[in-house]
Amino acid sequence: MNQVEKHCIISIFQTRYAHGGKKEKGQILDEVCERVKVGRRQARRLLEKRPPGRPRKPETRGRPRKYGDPEFTRALRGLWKTTRYMCSRHLKAAIPDWIVPVEQEKGPYAPEIRQLLLSVSAPTIDRILKPWKASKGKSLTQGGGFREQIPIQESVWNIELPGYLEADTVAHCGGSTMGEYINTLTMVDIATTWTETRAVFGKGSTPIVHAIEDIEQQLPFDILGYDCDNGTEVLNSHVLRYFRDERIARGQTPVHVTRSREYKKNDNAHVEQKNNSVARRWLGYERLGHRELTALVNYYLRDIICPLMNHFFPSFKLADKIRVKSRTRRVYRDPVTPYARVMASPHVDQQIKQRLKEQHETLNPLRLLKLEASVRLQIDRLLKALNRGEPTVGLLSVPPLAPCFSPSPLAAQAPTPPHCSPPPVPEGAAPNHVSLPGVFSALKSPPRNTPHNFRGHDL
Repeated sequence: MNQVEKHCIISIFQTRYAHGGKKEKGQILDEVCERVKVGRRQARRLLEKRPPGRPRKPETRGRPRKYGDPEFTRALRGLWKTTRYMCSRHLKAAIPDWIVPVEQEKGPYAPEIRQLLLSVSAPTIDRILKPWKASKGKSLTQGGGFREQIPIQESVWNIELPGYLEADTVAHCGGSTMGEYINTLTMVDIATTWTETRAVFGKGSTPIVHAIEDIEQQLPFDILGYDCDNGTEVLNSHVLRYFRDERIARGQTPVHVTRSREYKKNDNAHVEQKNNSVARRWLGYERLGHRELTALVNYYLRDIICPLMNHFFPSFKLADKIRVKSRTRRVYRDPVTPYARVMASPHVDQQIKQRLKEQHETLNPLRLLKLEASVRLQIDRLLKALNRGEPTVGLLSVPPLAPCFSPSPLAAQAPTPPHCSPPPVPEGAAPNHVSLPGVFSALKSPPRNTPHNFRGHDL
């Protein structure tokens, strides 16, 4: 007997079995067992039309769901969107810092909802937000001719002393390397993950060195080490002169300069990760090929994105590497903001911590995000007008060319390059945040007072 014949026999007896009494069901089971050649239990399963699989438990059984309140889900989704869609572990660490300004802006949460937001775990956040989650660039690095003189340093992660930085550039060329365009220089501290990003037009040594100097003034610690790839824009004689000769002339300890191995991106893993989470995340892949954009983009990165990332966006830090046979298992610490790591570091001076705390208290993440959205819209409008050749009157809220990134010879003589001026605040509006240019420079080493001897084609 084939399967088709068995299915026909069972379908004939199913209706009688469903409406029959106990005695009639027993007779039907005996007849099905004899004809189909199956056991009595299997015959009962075939005749009862049960859905496949284990029977589902009713919803009333078990303990009630702790995080099943729709109001809690709505509040968690709102925080997730406000924090620009952080991962669950980052969001768990960021909720205590973000919940107060969100309540000030949008109204307080109910006490029970607020308690659930502060106590929810990272896996629960993933489970709740799962229905709303979704189930590139060119490398322009070219090796310099004197890189053999620079010692090679492979990937390091267990440095506890702040001041050892990795540096790299990202080209915002839109897929075409013809002509000049804006590049972003990113420097990240290995110990604290403190990140600073600056926009420069082109790859000349002059704007790169001035961007490094401006970054150094904003760091809450001295630069002790400088590690980069083999690209000529971040590793050249002018950068070495800035980190070595000028410091020796001022009686200071020169910075230890190292480079990565060729074609080994993991040697600069910290800054490579920031290239994606900072430069590409906030500026994207579009071509920024107009010099007039430099001042506005630099203000966008320096005074909005960097304070936002350093003070309010947690990041992971590698704690240990465990070798299991042929594989390496990485263990990460709980995500913490770079600001919290600097405040917890015993190697940072107390006066600098106090100045950093005062700066932190003037910042509001929601106001920074609103300012970010408005400036980003201004950048897009200015870029569209420049691409079309339209007038840009009213679109430039900062000088077209910031003094610290000017290609003129006068900029090379400035001992301390000023930062880009922020856009003017509309009448009747409160300032979004307080910008503190060079907030730590007075507490650290004095600025250089000797100009660079740049070559003519670098200006």
